[in-house]
Amino acid sequence: MPEQLKRRILGPSSMENKTTNKTIAYALRGIYLAILAICFATGKPQHLLAFSGPFIVTIPILFLAKEDDGYYSVDASFISLFTIAMLMSYFELWPAAASPTSIDKLFHIAAGACLANFARVFLKKKVNDKWTYYALIIAVTLAVGGAWEVYEWTGSKLPAAYMTPSTGYDDTMMDIIADIIGALIVAGYAWFRAWKKKEQTWVEIK
Repeated sequence: MPEQLKRRILGPSSMENKTTNKTIAYALRGIYLAILAICFATGKPQHLLAFSGPFIVTIPILFLAKEDDGYYSVDASFISLFTIAMLMSYFELWPAAASPTSIDKLFHIAAGACLANFARVFLKKKVNDKWTYYALIIAVTLAVGGAWEVYEWTGSKLPAAYMTPSTGYDDTMMDIIADIIGALIVAGYAWFRAWKKKEQTWVEIK
């Protein structure tokens, strides 16, 4: 069978998918850096300080992707999310007050899902018990979400020009709850994929 016809029938190879995912991941990081530069050039250095952290902290994901290309999608989801957050911050679209229905909470649900997806990919070859696997997905999300709240609180103690002031305990708790909701969505998705298999096992996730 000619190679071109074979590709049409079977779809792109895993190597082609890996190359595409890698290109998307690096392109999104390039866009992210360009927006950071624009923020700094237009007199909003607080965005450079606040959003450089997530960019730097997530760089190790690219090294993990050299062994498992699933991490490229994880990286792309993180960078896309923080790009949206940075643009919203730049145009001052974030709500000033804490609310369970604010767009900030939707962002945290999405962030929780991204964190849980990272944990799902990272743990899938390291944990043998399925319920431990699902519990760790949620635990990792909770731990990182809590660390982010500490990061926000620390930034709020800097001069006002560098970080939005903290909105208090209620907002922090709602953020963490939203993170957990995102984690539960991903853990539920992982469980459903396993349940859907005839063998009724979770091994296919690996």
